Amino acid sequence: MNRIQEWIQNVVKSVYDPAYYRDIVSGKETGSFTYFFILMVAFSILTASPSYISFSSWISRPDGFSSFRDSVIGLYPDGLVLQYGDGHVTSNVAEPYKIPMPGALRSSSSDANGKTAENLLVIDTTHTIVPEDFAKYDTAAILGNTSIWTNDPQKGIQVSTFENWSKDPFTLDKGLVIGFTDTVAGYLKPILIVGVVLLPLFYVFSLSIGYLLYLLFGALLVLIVGKIRNVELTYGQSYRVALHLITVPVFYGLVTGIFPVLDVRFVFSVILVIFAVINLVPVKAASSEEKAEDSSESVIDGV
Repeated sequence: MNRIQEWIQNVVKSVYDPAYYRDIVSGKETGSFTYFFILMVAFSILTASPSYISFSSWISRPDGFSSFRDSVIGLYPDGLVLQYGDGHVTSNVAEPYKIPMPGALRSSSSDANGKTAENLLVIDTTHTIVPEDFAKYDTAAILGNTSIWTNDPQKGIQVSTFENWSKDPFTLDKGLVIGFTDTVAGYLKPILIVGVVLLPLFYVFSLSIGYLLYLLFGALLVLIVGKIRNVELTYGQSYRVALHLITVPVFYGLVTGIFPVLDVRFVFSVILVIFAVINLVPVKAASSEEKAEDSSESVIDGV
């Protein structure tokens, strides 16, 4: 508990305490990297908590995976049979056969204008597919006789021939989809459970690496502030100082993660510079402040 209290005190000092930063520069105060990594752990837990809670509640639900299984299987129409052989696909339904876009996929499949295709897939193995068919069928993908065409909102129209997938003939029906989905779900649950357990570690690693790389630049900002404030710093000292000064900017990053509208370009670095200015005090100025404090204490003692 004492160590936790000490770390919390260091958080407060990292926000504002010129004397604390003088000790960091002089080497009297050590453990800057330890402070930084504990800070990353704390913010990673806060960042991961919503995802951790939602994942945990979903996995713990008895119907969690069954609802996932049913939604995946529900994408494949009853009675539809697709046969593949010699690089060609045929179906047992009247074509063009349209599979509507599921509601769950509508928001993630919209184009740059926010428009979502009415159909997820159109099967048309009897005609030659052309790019204009996407507008004609209002679909995200078209299954042709020898290839599947997809219209990615970012990458545009992509064509993949079946010969690149398989040389062996096969028949695709609802039963095969159910068996495949059950197999995948059997592996998916333990993978997701491990993922939930490791999620905070992923956040710690990604945040730490990201901010440590940023501080290669942030330390230069601290070094410049030190020159302006007549505080002698080496690059190594400014980097150690930046490991503490980043406390408030990281908190700002946490807030903007929740409220993206508050995320303004360069504000992160501006906050770092502001707290560098108020915490890096020249030795002479600091000595004057300390003498003034000692004088005030002497007067109080005399009274």
